[in-house]
Amino acid sequence: MNGKPTALITGAASDFGAAFAHVFARHGYDLVLISRTAAPIHPLAEQLTMEFQASVKILLHDLSHPNAPDTIAAQLQQTGIEVQILVNTSERGAWGQFVTTDATAEWQLMQVNMVALTQLTKVLLPGMLRRGTGKILNVASLAAFQPESWRAVYEATQAYILAFSQALAAELQGTGVTVTVFCPQRWDQSTASDDLERESALTTMAQWGYQALFAGQTVAIPGWKHRLMAAITALLPRRWTGAIAAFLLPHPPSPPADRP
Repeated sequence: MNGKPTALITGAASDFGAAFAHVFARHGYDLVLISRTAAPIHPLAEQLTMEFQASVKILLHDLSHPNAPDTIAAQLQQTGIEVQILVNTSERGAWGQFVTTDATAEWQLMQVNMVALTQLTKVLLPGMLRRGTGKILNVASLAAFQPESWRAVYEATQAYILAFSQALAAELQGTGVTVTVFCPQRWDQSTASDDLERESALTTMAQWGYQALFAGQTVAIPGWKHRLMAAITALLPRRWTGAIAAFLLPHPPSPPADRP
């Protein structure tokens, strides 16, 4: 790498992961980009190198494979790359009535959204603690606070990311390593009028997450309305939240997009 600090970003081939890659490169970071697909990631790496003089290493892995995090850690060790920032944006989505949904797809969803995120944190955290500095940004969504019908497994993974991040942040107090869980509202990109509007919205969201990370926030929710919604949900009896969601969403919503 170029001697700059390094940020590792999963799901980098997705629009959201690419937005975070741009933000970190703009702020002077070299990058390790994790993606399961090769086609979109190489043009992104070339763009970041030309525009920001960032050194970019691409690692192609499907995080639904249980051995992927350990393989990533081994590759980093072989190349001597030390990761100062871990950004977990990769996720899978699934929707539909639970009794009819595909079990294999849901296993992969849980593997990517929960297990791989936890394993990557497990293998990269010791180096951060040894150096006495580091940051972890786990991207979840507002779904972490509000279980919704038709997304039972997906919503559960978001709640896991929230709880895991909060607990780990408490454990790491005073170590020099911080953990932030970023919970934006799920955004339907089809509502954007053009590519520029979509890119601008994604960049704004990624920049918000970046600032929350460096402000040391444990739970970061963009927008006061969304923060209020999360706070109200937290005050309601747990038995009410699912019933309210079922009333508001009586029919299957649009499927959530994967972040590869």
